Amino acid sequence: MNDLLQNRAVRILVPVAVIAIAVGWFVAKGAWAKRQAYEGTIVQTYKQRDWLRGFRKPTRSAHHYYDYFWQVRCGDGTIRNAEVTYGQWSSGKAGDPVKKVAGQRWPQIDTPEAERAREVRDQVLDSAIDGVKHKVFGNE
Repeated sequence: MNDLLQNRAVRILVPVAVIAIAVGWFVAKGAWAKRQAYEGTIVQTYKQRDWLRGFRKPTRSAHHYYDYFWQVRCGDGTIRNAEVTYGQWSSGKAGDPVKKVAGQRWPQIDTPEAERAREVRDQVLDSAIDGVKHKVFGNE
């Protein structure tokens, strides 16, 4: 009976421990990236297939199965491989200036055009949120 209890406990504890480690890694990776700050220039953009996301389903875009990176040469000459979202990766090209601000998760392209595009995006999102608030809460 005691062996059965121990085996059952092991069968329960091992998956829980694996999940806890995975969640901890995910949280720690994001927190570590948020603390970094640097400026530089994109040297190249590249993507790597993430096989842990499974095989491609015909109903999903191919970009869901890759991790996207900018290789950035910083002002002090060091090279960083910055993981970015698909949208950032597709808009960035070699030679673009990049700035990563401490407290933000992702680096951003540091040009006046990119800044204007971010402002427009933020205005659209703010007006959409205001519209939803108006619809849900009424005239407040």
